[in-house]
Amino acid sequence: MNQASQTLSLFTSQALSKAEIEQVAGNYIAARIASEPTLGLLEQIERAEIALNVMKARVRETVRTEYRNQGGSYGGIQLRFSPGRKTYDFSNDPEWVQLDEAKKQRETYLKALKTPQTLVDEETGETTRICPPIIKQGDDILSVSLL
Repeated sequence: MNQASQTLSLFTSQALSKAEIEQVAGNYIAARIASEPTLGLLEQIERAEIALNVMKARVRETVRTEYRNQGGSYGGIQLRFSPGRKTYDFSNDPEWVQLDEAKKQRETYLKALKTPQTLVDEETGETTRICPPIIKQGDDILSVSLL
């Protein structure tokens, strides 16, 4: 039995709960990290993920067709069919299109601000403080591509 088959059988040969799978996977990969180059492990995992995603998509589509609208349990999985996410397209409303364009222009203006600005209404003397947007930086992203 090759390495990939052995690894997969760790998780499929017995009825493990999600928590148990996470624990087994954590222990398994910790041992592999301690004994193998991590870049090689990452490459193996990327390849396995691609293969599993292809298989999962095909099986899910088949299940969706064969068991349409039939919920229930099978082995260690629960099937539940629910309607897809609703989306709304407001592009047929001229007022919405105008407001959306105005919002985009305002965002462009605010992004260009380097420091807060104070605007004074010459008729009323009222002041308005306009600040540049707060920039929120997400976590660094590691991109991995198979050659």
